[in-house]
Amino acid sequence: MSRDRQQRLTLVRSNISRSQPIATARNLIYEKNYGVDSTAVEALLKPDSWVPNSNVLSDNLSAFGFNVFAALVVDLLHEFELGIWRMLLIHLLRILTALNKDLVHELDRRYRQVPPFGPATIRRFSANTSEMSNMAAACNFEDLLQCSIPVFEGLLPEAHNKILLDLLFTMAHWHGLAKLCMHSDFTLEILDQQTTDLGEKFRHFKSKVCTAYHTQELDHEVNARSRQQAKDVTRRMEDSIANGVGQGTAAQKRAGGNAKGKHKPNLEWSQDPRSPRQSRRKKLLNFRTYKFHALGDYVASIRQFGTTDSYSTEPGELEHRTPKGRYRQTDHRNFIHQLTQIECRQIRLRHIKQWQTTRTPHTQADETVIDPQLHHHIGLSEKNFDELGNYLRSHAGDPAMKDFLPRLKDHILDRMGTLESVENSAHPDQEHRILDGHSLARQPASQTTPYMEDEDFEGEENFTEIAHPSDDEEGHDIGIKELNFFEQGRNTSTESLAEALDDMFMSHAFDYEN
Repeated sequence: MSRDRQQRLTLVRSNISRSQPIATARNLIYEKNYGVDSTAVEALLKPDSWVPNSNVLSDNLSAFGFNVFAALVVDLLHEFELGIWRMLLIHLLRILTALNKDLVHELDRRYRQVPPFGPATIRRFSANTSEMSNMAAACNFEDLLQCSIPVFEGLLPEAHNKILLDLLFTMAHWHGLAKLCMHSDFTLEILDQQTTDLGEKFRHFKSKVCTAYHTQELDHEVNARSRQQAKDVTRRMEDSIANGVGQGTAAQKRAGGNAKGKHKPNLEWSQDPRSPRQSRRKKLLNFRTYKFHALGDYVASIRQFGTTDSYSTEPGELEHRTPKGRYRQTDHRNFIHQLTQIECRQIRLRHIKQWQTTRTPHTQADETVIDPQLHHHIGLSEKNFDELGNYLRSHAGDPAMKDFLPRLKDHILDRMGTLESVENSAHPDQEHRILDGHSLARQPASQTTPYMEDEDFEGEENFTEIAHPSDDEEGHDIGIKELNFFEQGRNTSTESLAEALDDMFMSHAFDYEN
């Protein structure tokens, strides 16, 4: 690996190595009237596959030390996620097929069991992951890599299983480091070392695991090759027919019209062309490609141009979802005008949102100083709230929510001092004091200090479970809720008590039965 690093420095291309032969070739073409494909021009450009075009960046900025070849940054999306990882995944499917085809179905079953994580971090996998149809590198292939270790564990024999898991872990580690949005010299040194380890793991995997199996093409690879061969046959048939008709027309003109039918193409062999039954070809793992070679350029690119998210091709690749999503909102007939209207409407809404943000900046937590010794803190803002009815409906499947509303009323009345005990809570004359329509469970920010000196916020924007110091008793938090309730007096007048109940509802605090 040290030799490879040295060669990347000594054999690097520069503007001079490119500009001199191109300038000479352009002089031959424009000054001496040589053809673009002449022998003299080809002798200058063909060895390095140049074209006689000047580059404005190279011409104007080379005097300031700019190297146009260094501007060709790495592409993590196409080089790694759609390149190396996809290549390895396909070959792993070939190995599983060669070992036992049922292992492929087991692989699909395991991926189906992986639960989604977060709003878009890990999406739910398709039913047949092994088919790899309709997958996007930005989410699907990245998710496949992140969840690959528990899915592939135990599918291969033990000797090969450890080698595979080491390779998958190194790939996931390298991928995570390469996608970091903030780097330091220390993290770049780790990434550089992981690049070396990744090359060693790949070579070890190929020498020990790949050579033990007779791998062949997968079903979709055979089908793709058959379709391509059928297209080639059809194209050759069309070219033959066109050439035959052209030759026949020319012969008719030369013979004065007496050559009719002499050069009519033979169409008997072209009727109902059926491709022969395709045999599976042997396929080997080949990582002697440019995409694998480009892994050694990531550290240098990050040092020179910044983290990979600054020049990632992922936003551009994901932009194809925008017109497709807008097209589904049209009637599919006069869609051009409708797409224009949708785009203008979205622009106006975006401007309104930006204007509102500048006028009333949103803060997730209160700006007041919070005592870190407090178990939790509930903010004073009432902007984010859940209606009690919606809250109950969203948790209808939770057994802890059985008889939640009457128990909640009993608890509130008990806290207000109107009842002597929760057990003796059947007082219909007291329940009118709680107005269901005005019972709101607010979800402001809350503070916990379970395992580190930091603040953990719970709200509808965070898809996380709140963490608290736990005892041995089982139970999970329903949430920290501050209930705004109103008391209705016997004179039927409603007045706000301006009281806020601050309580933690634990699932084991309720005696529920199935």
